[in-house]
Amino acid sequence: MNGTPNSPQHGIRFDKQINVGHLLTVGTLVVTLVAGWVKLDARQTTLEQLQARQQGTIDAIGSNLQQMIRFEERLTYYDRRIDALERRIGAK
Repeated sequence: MNGTPNSPQHGIRFDKQINVGHLLTVGTLVVTLVAGWVKLDARQTTLEQLQARQQGTIDAIGSNLQQMIRFEERLTYYDRRIDALERRIGAK
């Protein structure tokens, strides 16, 4: 601790050299980030396609629902006409 060359050093020591371990670590980090980015992009594309397909299904269901409502309105109209005809026939 007195600063002599044989004394043990305590604390953090930074080495200014770049070695193969540093290059491998940085390379692995870059490859991992690129692979994660590609995977995330693929998932996002898949979700967007699924959402578009679901929107098409929702639109089709809405169209069918409107047709069913119009059909029900026509049935109600014809039901009233039949009731009116039955009353006329029954009144005679």
